[in-house]
Amino acid sequence: MSYYTRFEVTWDDSDWAKGNIAEEQIIAAARPFILGNDWSEDVLNDLRDALRGFGQPGMAKLPSYCIEQMAVHISRSIPDVTFYARAMGENFADVWIRQIRDGKVTLARGPFDVKGN
Repeated sequence: MSYYTRFEVTWDDSDWAKGNIAEEQIIAAARPFILGNDWSEDVLNDLRDALRGFGQPGMAKLPSYCIEQMAVHISRSIPDVTFYARAMGENFADVWIRQIRDGKVTLARGPFDVKGN
């Protein structure tokens, strides 16, 4: 598993009673988790990039397990929304996806072990 990770997150808010989610609501849900872990506020900027699409560098400074923990926290803070997290690391086969709803991972694939493939 790679340390540096390119990250994208999308969501389905069609079941959310409050309507459509704005980027700032996701950032606000992530902020206490990021600050509580003594991570740099630069991580919030990386998350903003990740919310804007896979072409951005998002989360290059965090290992994948930290990114997953943050996504679970965001999901727990914004229930009834399904989040889709997709990432790839430095190594070619280091890819993973997570589907998260109500703070629980409902689908997980990868990261895949380069040596085993």
